[in-house]
Amino acid sequence: MQMRLVRVTLKSGETEVLTTLLHDEEAFPAHVFKHLYNLRWGIEEQYKRAKCLVEIANFSWRSAQCVRQDFYAKIFAMNLTTILVWVAQAIADRLYQTRRHAYRMNFANTFSQMKHAIAWLLLGLAGQELVTALVLTMAASVEAVRPDRVALRKIMPSKIQGFNPNFKRCR
Repeated sequence: MQMRLVRVTLKSGETEVLTTLLHDEEAFPAHVFKHLYNLRWGIEEQYKRAKCLVEIANFSWRSAQCVRQDFYAKIFAMNLTTILVWVAQAIADRLYQTRRHAYRMNFANTFSQMKHAIAWLLLGLAGQELVTALVLTMAASVEAVRPDRVALRKIMPSKIQGFNPNFKRCR
């Protein structure tokens, strides 16, 4: 397999080497790869949310049907949360427009709030009042966006990977 190596210089002055299967240098010049690589981060963040926050691989039972149900229920909850976050973000943008920084939703907090309300929504036991309260609570759970912020990571000892079926978190 032939690959193309592309050298990209970051804002910090550091050089990063990217690997691609796009060989045509005229159609894909080296300078576009920095932007393309940056566009990937939204997708990478979504994978991280699904794996770490939603625990998409943490199933409540071992049968194939239950695994499918758990998987699709978690995808549904993630999508529903994303829709409500989109509305809450519009509200937060108006609420915090006079502040120094822009603000965005904290997805971990919003997903946690949604997990507690989704059963009420699906059973039809709560209506517009619950959705309004959820969106307003989400709009209050924001983080400041600080562009070009660089912070050194503290590398902590890694946790044991996987989920023990006897001990799951109860949140």
